[in-house]
Amino acid sequence: MTTETHHTPRRRIYSVRPLVGVWFAGGNAETTPGLDELNFTLGGLKLLAERREQLAILDEIFSSSANGHGAMAVVEGQILSGKTALLRAMGHQVKNRGAILLTAAGSPEEQELPGGVLNQLLNSAILPPEIAARADALLDGLTHPDNQGNPDGHGVVPGFFHGILRDLAREHSVVVVVDDVEFSDAPSLHALRYLTRRLQVGRLMVVFSQRPTTATHQLAFHNEILGRSYCEYVPLLPLSVQGVQELISDGTTVDEPQDLARRVHAVSGGNPLLVQALLKDNLGDAAEPAAELVAGKAFQRAVATCFHRLGQDSKLLAQGIAMLGRHATPELAEDLVGLRPYVINRAMDGLTGCGLVEEGRFRHPQAQAVVLGTVGAELRGQLHLRAAQLLRHSGAEATTIAAQLVAAGSAPESWCVSTLEVAADHAIAAGDAKQAVKYLDLAAQSCSGGRRTTILSALAKVEWLINPSSAVRHVEPLCAAAQDGGLQPIELATLSNHLLWLGRLDELEQTLAGAVAHDEMAELHASEEFAPIKQFFYYAQSSLWDEAQATPTNGVPGQAAALLYDVLRGQKPAGVSTYADQILQSSRLGDGTMPSTLCALLTLIYADQTERANEWCEALLEDSAARGLTTWQAVLYALWGEIALRGGDFHSAEQRSRSSMEIMSPQSWGVMIGFPLSTLVQALTSMGRHKDARQMLKTPVPRTMFRTRFGLHYLHARGQHSLMNKRFHAALMDFQRCGDLMSAWRMDIPGLVPWRVGAAQAQLRLGNRVQAEKLAKEQLATFTDSGQRVKLAAQQVLASTDAPALPKHTPGLRPNRTAAARPSSTATLEKAKLAIDKGGTLTSRPVLSTTATGQARPVGGGMSVLSEAERRVAGLAVQGATNREISRKLFVTLSTVEQHLTHIYRKLSIGGRSDLPSVLLQTGQTADECECVTEVAGHDNHHMAG
Repeated sequence: MTTETHHTPRRRIYSVRPLVGVWFAGGNAETTPGLDELNFTLGGLKLLAERREQLAILDEIFSSSANGHGAMAVVEGQILSGKTALLRAMGHQVKNRGAILLTAAGSPEEQELPGGVLNQLLNSAILPPEIAARADALLDGLTHPDNQGNPDGHGVVPGFFHGILRDLAREHSVVVVVDDVEFSDAPSLHALRYLTRRLQVGRLMVVFSQRPTTATHQLAFHNEILGRSYCEYVPLLPLSVQGVQELISDGTTVDEPQDLARRVHAVSGGNPLLVQALLKDNLGDAAEPAAELVAGKAFQRAVATCFHRLGQDSKLLAQGIAMLGRHATPELAEDLVGLRPYVINRAMDGLTGCGLVEEGRFRHPQAQAVVLGTVGAELRGQLHLRAAQLLRHSGAEATTIAAQLVAAGSAPESWCVSTLEVAADHAIAAGDAKQAVKYLDLAAQSCSGGRRTTILSALAKVEWLINPSSAVRHVEPLCAAAQDGGLQPIELATLSNHLLWLGRLDELEQTLAGAVAHDEMAELHASEEFAPIKQFFYYAQSSLWDEAQATPTNGVPGQAAALLYDVLRGQKPAGVSTYADQILQSSRLGDGTMPSTLCALLTLIYADQTERANEWCEALLEDSAARGLTTWQAVLYALWGEIALRGGDFHSAEQRSRSSMEIMSPQSWGVMIGFPLSTLVQALTSMGRHKDARQMLKTPVPRTMFRTRFGLHYLHARGQHSLMNKRFHAALMDFQRCGDLMSAWRMDIPGLVPWRVGAAQAQLRLGNRVQAEKLAKEQLATFTDSGQRVKLAAQQVLASTDAPALPKHTPGLRPNRTAAARPSSTATLEKAKLAIDKGGTLTSRPVLSTTATGQARPVGGGMSVLSEAERRVAGLAVQGATNREISRKLFVTLSTVEQHLTHIYRKLSIGGRSDLPSVLLQTGQTADECECVTEVAGHDNHHMAG
């Protein structure tokens, strides 16, 4: 019989600091058997220094027990801190040293299973036959029907269990490991406590792992075992930043692992499972992480695992914090989930320890979202509503309370609706129109009567800034309220704006008729909100739209309307650009400023102040994009495209108008679709892309668009397209219709649409020279100090009507003139300029040169011998542009310009640039024989390179 040696080992508490590469309690990787061969993982990560320290401590304890000094250890750490992986590594190590390893794991689901942990222990290893028989007998006794429900039936179990282990330890070192011991069933826990009191001698080691606890029923066991002199306490701390860096460096080649380690640690709190998940999301197969840390699917799964492993109190608290978001406090969370203060503290420790929460708030929004997703829909609504009430009583801001109401999906009390309205005002002021829509939508659903009508009007106005199509749903109830006289003037103005935008002019007539019936029309006309709406959506009105009533000029909206009114009637006031600037500077992008702002921008465009309008469009576009105002962005892009078109930059005009129609669908544009669509059609036509332009003209437009100013732009663009495709009668009809409408509406100015020059060009090509000359002269008579392109086009028509027509049988050029019959060089230059447009476009007619004796002669094959790129260069050169200026305007290199000029001189048989004007006289071909060729400067530059 083996003689047992009694001794009293010294009591030690191991305080493990997270220092990389430092061994505690003696020993190191070289002297501790088996450490270098370990290949266990901690949640998939290799065990590095911050976990090897604890492993070394357990190894020393085992060495002591193997020498006959029974010992035990308690490994304590939060959930998923690596306790299980550490115990597995230790088990592998002691088995390699010849010990018998008995393992078990407690579980909340099996706490009511008598002897469950003992059953795991005694069946986890192959025991000697005699010992195995005694173990079977013990387990049979635990499950015997006579012992079920009998507190005294298990009284002999602890002694039997201790006897089995004592006898087993006579021949072998025995290590008993119970993971999550706090979840052991009562009989097993009783046996384990009995065992721990009898460990002073024998080759027996007991290791428990547990979470930190303050629960009364668990504290008794905790305090008892830690009170033993032979028990070692081994806390398992979260990984430090340095530890995370070691993990990163161990298996990757990241250039700056310390930066990634800091970011990962900030989100995970050092929880190994969360660390591993974040590394998987951010590295994966990539060599370097993204600039922003990604909390992806792996992280979300890890958070869900953490939450599942939490105690019930911690789960409730986590859900409460998730509900309250960044406004969570222990007091609010306590009231929300109904936990008592002492329970809150314990639960908060659990959340903080596992790395999900820091200072009472989730470390990452994705973690909050995962936890929020664990709450059932019905309970979630109740909790959000309760949170709104608590936040209101605590004095929180309206937007904070409103966010909870929106999450709850209900606003059952009057204070809820008021709070939502106030929050919407704050959101609009902060530039968050989408959030304002959410607040007002819920408010409108939660009330009725006049209050609901007022909220619907505000909602429609704000929603229009994001998506006019979705705001249409509010028009019907607002129309019904208007018929009953239930709208205030500002609300009636908003409804008029929506109906005009949609082109529902008949409904507008009915709405205004209702206003007349309720004596509201005068008040509506006098309101400054209505003035810019009326001017922006000017249309062929009935008597109900009485323009004879004075347009108010008080306030910014009235001033904007008056300014556009004057410009459209040709009464261009002095300092128009200054006035428009003042209006734009005082109009901040928002729900009620669009008509005023757009009136000011259109004033600048129609007054040919395009450079200033361009600057404002760029600034306002940046602002609207930052504030997420989709409708603003689309409309501003449309105006910006029109500015580029008027400047001859057809390529930019196409890009901007397309952008406007991509940001907002044609259905959302309503009658204003005529504006970006006309710009796009004209730009494509001017670039010779007639097929693309024809396709765009197939875009459905509201018929009522032709009763608005936007229909004028559309008719003019369609007329230009027909003109360039030799459909002269169709073109003339569109131009003449523009003229009829503009005359009827008293806005016949060339800055709007130069319909006369288009009609003159169509008449000329139809052979009606007298009508063409008359229209061209009328167009020139309207010219003041702007519209150079329009002026040149009209002068070109006059130059064409002045020349005799070719005999119909003459296929080539007209007879040469004598030197005396030739126009002067100045007249030649002027007419040459008329042969081109501002973008450098040349007609494709043959041209004449002159001989040394002054006789005119054909030059080569005429202009048709030049390539399109060469004709663009020639067009700019004849206007006096330098080679460098041509290079900049056409976006080509200086050498390319020089090469093109060399080819031009050779093909036209001229000596140089000074001879260009004399060869650009048109030959007088009939209109039907002439093919208009237009290309944008800078478009398809690869052709120029060739």
